[in-house]
Amino acid sequence: MIVGSILLAFIRSNGETRTTLSEGIERLDYFRSSKVTLKSIQLAVLIFFFLTGKPLPRMIRRGKLSENVMLSEQLFRLNTFDYFGRKNVIDKLEKLFSQQTKIVSFCIEGLGLTRKEGLRLVSSLFESRETVKNLYCWRAFEPAEGPLLVDTGHFSGSGLYRDRVPRKRDWFGAIGSLESLTTLSINYAYLATPSGDLLVALSKLLTHKFFATTTENNCTFSGKKKLLCPPEEIPTVNDPENGIGGHAIPDVSWLEAKIWAPCLKVQFLVSFSFFPVGIPEYEMHRRFLTRNTPLHSFILSTDIDLQFRQPWFLDCTLKMLWSWYSNSLVYLYLQLWHHREILDPDLKKLFPLLPKLKIFEFVGEIRKVETLRTMCCQIRDKDCNVNHLSFQLQDPMGGKKICEEWTKDVDHLIKCFKDAFEEMNVRLEVSLYPC
Repeated sequence: MIVGSILLAFIRSNGETRTTLSEGIERLDYFRSSKVTLKSIQLAVLIFFFLTGKPLPRMIRRGKLSENVMLSEQLFRLNTFDYFGRKNVIDKLEKLFSQQTKIVSFCIEGLGLTRKEGLRLVSSLFESRETVKNLYCWRAFEPAEGPLLVDTGHFSGSGLYRDRVPRKRDWFGAIGSLESLTTLSINYAYLATPSGDLLVALSKLLTHKFFATTTENNCTFSGKKKLLCPPEEIPTVNDPENGIGGHAIPDVSWLEAKIWAPCLKVQFLVSFSFFPVGIPEYEMHRRFLTRNTPLHSFILSTDIDLQFRQPWFLDCTLKMLWSWYSNSLVYLYLQLWHHREILDPDLKKLFPLLPKLKIFEFVGEIRKVETLRTMCCQIRDKDCNVNHLSFQLQDPMGGKKICEEWTKDVDHLIKCFKDAFEEMNVRLEVSLYPC
């Protein structure tokens, strides 16, 4: 975000550059009070030169660029460019990244690219294939431009033909060329096919690269796949022909992927907080998950139910997690804004039924302090392995007096467990927010 803010000091959002470099540097005075690194400023200046067509500085010619590259929609706003302006930006970015040899992290989240543009940017990392470890592609493509939708011929009528990735293997071939990749963050729909062949093919291709290898039953290397699950990609609900989403990865494909990559770790993000619409219903969660998914992290963000629709059955989601993923789930984050479910009984049982769980974060309403006390006692008595516990609790409804009593009880609870948790090196965070 620092690099993006610095760049905006140079470049206007409509793609027209009317600011000289010296004028842009003068605008950076307010950054001096913040933690802006020299590398961040250098990266901003380098991309500024590329987008404005200025002569390339010596650092670019020598191939020196920041190891962490982040391109975001707030930075470029490709939807504000016309066809030729957009093509010019993609051409220069492709040229810039194809000259680099030491890129470690590459982020194109939220850019809204076409299939061809996305493939070009990912393919431009070929010279850095031995160093790229993290690739972030959440919502990198336009809604109707999913990388797995392939046109087999011309459109009838006008005779026009859109730019498409001609083969689905081109998309995964570009990813597969990254020899040191350890973290891949993509939309669920960028991976899902009716037969699950892409998941299996990727696991085979990257068995010794992206995924983990094992030595004497111990993982020597850990690969992570982060799958974003937004509402428009719900399997078997949305039409696959719309361009993105609609297919579900079969359970047998996850099972085969685990055979090829025994230490594969999957993180599911079900509509995180920066998206306007959540997926609170258990029935929808069930469509993304299967019993053999190697689930390592589960992050759930719900919307605010103001219309009192059907129950969410979040208790069923929790039961599914401890029934299917008791031996794999390490991180659990629940952001339940103004939910109407009574989860206290299920939260009391959660920790002992998830023995691998290390981090638990909760945002929402807990009805009784006894629930918090029970969960803390389970950690103190070593009935579970949780070492990080974070609560952002909603104030109870019922008036000022009830809120004051609730706050007092929570403060007393923190004091009771503070010393014990410090000795055990357990981190406890509790905060309150108004209803």
